[in-house]
Amino acid sequence: MSRDIEGWFEALEKKASSSGVAETIKPLLSIREFFRVELGLFFLSEYAPGQPATLMRKVLDGYALPGAGNETVVRNVRRRMGPTARGGQWRLRLNDYCKVPAHLRLFELDEGAGPRVVHDSVFRRRGSSTLPEREQAYRDAMSLPVSYKVEAGHDPAAPGMRVQLKRADGSIVRFRIPDWLEEAAPERRLEPKTHRTRRPFPQLTEDDFRQAAKEMDQRLSTSERYRTENFTGRVGRMVFSRTDSEAGCLTDGLGIFTIDGLAHVVGLMNSGKTTFNDVLVKICTDRGLRVGYLVSSVGNALEKVRFFRSLGIDAVPLIGHRSRPAHTERYWDDLLYVPDNGQAPPLPDGNDEVAAFTTDICLLDSLLEPSGPVATPLSMDERPCRDKLRVDTSGKRTPIVDCPLLAVCPAQAAVRRITTAQVWVATPAALLASRAEPASYKTQWVIPAQHELDLLVADEADQVMTQFDKAFMHHEPLTSPDGWSSRIALAWHEGLARTWYRPMADRQGLRYQQYATYHAQALAGLLPLLMKPSAEGHEGAQAGGELLEEITADGPFSGHTLLMRLARALHGITSRVEEQHQSHLWERAEEYFHTHFARLVEAPFGSPPAKSCPVMP
Repeated sequence: MSRDIEGWFEALEKKASSSGVAETIKPLLSIREFFRVELGLFFLSEYAPGQPATLMRKVLDGYALPGAGNETVVRNVRRRMGPTARGGQWRLRLNDYCKVPAHLRLFELDEGAGPRVVHDSVFRRRGSSTLPEREQAYRDAMSLPVSYKVEAGHDPAAPGMRVQLKRADGSIVRFRIPDWLEEAAPERRLEPKTHRTRRPFPQLTEDDFRQAAKEMDQRLSTSERYRTENFTGRVGRMVFSRTDSEAGCLTDGLGIFTIDGLAHVVGLMNSGKTTFNDVLVKICTDRGLRVGYLVSSVGNALEKVRFFRSLGIDAVPLIGHRSRPAHTERYWDDLLYVPDNGQAPPLPDGNDEVAAFTTDICLLDSLLEPSGPVATPLSMDERPCRDKLRVDTSGKRTPIVDCPLLAVCPAQAAVRRITTAQVWVATPAALLASRAEPASYKTQWVIPAQHELDLLVADEADQVMTQFDKAFMHHEPLTSPDGWSSRIALAWHEGLARTWYRPMADRQGLRYQQYATYHAQALAGLLPLLMKPSAEGHEGAQAGGELLEEITADGPFSGHTLLMRLARALHGITSRVEEQHQSHLWERAEEYFHTHFARLVEAPFGSPPAKSCPVMP
């Protein structure tokens, strides 16, 4: 997701540079950090006056909202403050801000406070005649939504044009677009929205579901695959109950079913939850709503697309770009699987509604000039669908063009229908990780889904939500029996075995293996230190366990936190909370961290500084 989180201070930055203010602030704090810190302090002065500055992190995380109805303001401030508001950076930047000359600052520490920011430090607004327009800039930054960065699209390569492409190995391939191709029109792209709009959800009754089930059976009566589904009978056997929030119990019957936010449909196995969802999608699409449908696997997504398209619903699958070849291969393997007895299965009868979305062919492969007997096909990362082809000219600046075959490319069949499709079917991984294309802004599918769809249905919600939970998990155990380290190591080695170690032939596979080795070496070197017994025998082992429990009981910590704690320990600081009488020690510890340890955190896989000495022999 690419939002314009810096545009709000561009005018201020230019004014500060032209007036010499930036040069005064630069040795202490970058001018961007200066404006971000003041935005946070301005927000606190408006919405939480008199509160400690360290409250900022809790507010931005949503744990301490400054009154009802201010969620939008908090979201705007969190986005525009960027990295300044993350973790321990806020307090560090506040201390740097306090060193800026007072006449340039809008805020100062309250009377009686020491020279540094501690857990209960409060800032008050003092005003400044320098850059007076910044107060209005801060108000606008809090109130105006953060827009997306719109990227200029490129025209398709024209017929007869000579183009070039850089391959993964660094080589340049050149080829000519055939003259006989029709000139392609620019793609219709998804555009960012300034706010979300949704069509109102209809009020539905049991009769609406029964009628929709009859229509589904009529539509599927000619389908070899689905003509025996009997949705009329399945809906007729459903027993509905709805929650009565006032009485605190369940009431028989569906009543008036509508969704204003979130609806949770529960039931025992085979009670009809998926049937309910399918009929609901039919009703909603008939009434003009656009629907997203989440399932737990790509195979289930393709099956659901086939089903909806058999009903006459324009449904398309969202499949990840890099994993597409594996999923399409698996689809055809499952469809045309030959069992061990050697008897070939019958070919599918009739039209396969999903086959159009499971073709993995790049039409440009036929234009490549072979360097040997045949040309090496383009890999998924090399395919120049968008933003990769360049006009083959002798000039220094070569214009970028898009593939001229996107309008007919079989691999683009789904994304061509995205802007008009009634139903998007996806997995949580595709929604969260796959880039949305074609779009005029860089983002994953989860953002256009919020902008374009009126309803999101999650089938097999337990499995779907488990994937969401893992994606949004803030931290997880590193070394427990099912911790991250062991789970990732098993998945990596099992994946290598399944693919006969083919990933190791790729540069990225070797790079990952190197990082995995570093990680294993770090665990082997650090964990014994945590578990090292202070005495021999059972008492020593028990003491080692207590030491490990004491360290891990503090919760998760990053490399930054660990090395910062080490820097403080080297300066005799044992307290977790800074107090004024130790401010000079804390400042010296932070300076020591930035001099000796910061590089280890910023580039953990790089070579350590030459002056660094080993912590352990």
